[in-house]
Amino acid sequence: MPVSVITPPAVEPISLAEAKTHLRVTTADEDSLIGMLITAARVHLENDTGRRFITQTVETTADDFGDAVVLLEGPVQSVVSVTYYDEVGTLQTLSGANYGLDIESTPGYVLPKVGDAFPNTQNRANAVRVRYVAGYGTAGSNVPAPLRVAMLLMIGHLYENREAVTQQNQGATIEMPMGVAALCAPYRVLYVV
Repeated sequence: MPVSVITPPAVEPISLAEAKTHLRVTTADEDSLIGMLITAARVHLENDTGRRFITQTVETTADDFGDAVVLLEGPVQSVVSVTYYDEVGTLQTLSGANYGLDIESTPGYVLPKVGDAFPNTQNRANAVRVRYVAGYGTAGSNVPAPLRVAMLLMIGHLYENREAVTQQNQGATIEMPMGVAALCAPYRVLYVV
């Protein structure tokens, strides 16, 4: 179930000023680099946790409806559209009256209405597309503090280490400060097929 970003977030969860304070940078000489590090940290941690930090529109695909369509990237706010290729290959839009949305679960789900069933789809890859809005909100302050701190740790690490680095820790090679993984662990969406 690949997920594509349709509309990226309008802002980053960490502002340039917050990142510069964390890095103890007082000049504007590296603002462009720090801005890229902020985005890189967000994208990495969003992919690592399966959560979208700032409101954005994403789209997931499935080969068929099955019992439900899993919305792996959360927290889910709303569904924009559900489209599918019917049995003869015509693109159809499923009416919102024909499905429900479970946003209480993690991950979220698009489900058929009680007593109904999803329509049959053409036997093809990515026959079903669900476009939805996900994220904690439109401001960085809505993102849980542990995820914001993980971003700051990652930004600091990338800023101080301008190329890939590894270090030995009791025989294991690690690339990022262990605090990042620990801070993200409670937010990681685990989904077993």
